[in-house]
Amino acid sequence: MAGLWGTGFDTDGNVSFFPTLEFASLGGTPLFRAWNGNGYNAIGLPTGFAYDGFARIGYALSGGNLVYTVGDLSISVDANGTTAFGNIMLQGHNTADGVSYDIYWDNLATSVGTAVPEPAAWGLMLVGFGLVGGRLRRRAAASVAA
Repeated sequence: MAGLWGTGFDTDGNVSFFPTLEFASLGGTPLFRAWNGNGYNAIGLPTGFAYDGFARIGYALSGGNLVYTVGDLSISVDANGTTAFGNIMLQGHNTADGVSYDIYWDNLATSVGTAVPEPAAWGLMLVGFGLVGGRLRRRAAASVAA
């Protein structure tokens, strides 16, 4: 088995999910599978899959869901309140006697989504917008008077 594991956190910083996307050969049948919080959902194999080749895998948040992708395939599961990821792990292990393979990871990339202001920042932002609006209003009034 080989996989991309991580930890999901909610808005309070509590662990809310363990996103896990794995390649497995179960009963001799190769497939990718995704953790849904209670068990694995089979994704299958992407178009053009070949041993000794690379497969683009990943996961991302979309609304309240976690979307796993493998090549041209995707599956969506409830994210259980997850708003951020951390602790990304790449893992690989052989699970049966006589089964041996190599795993190569390449081009690991992460990205930060659009920042959402914390509730405490909203008050400061509103005050700032009010000051800018008040300044623009005074400037417009001064221009009319001149």
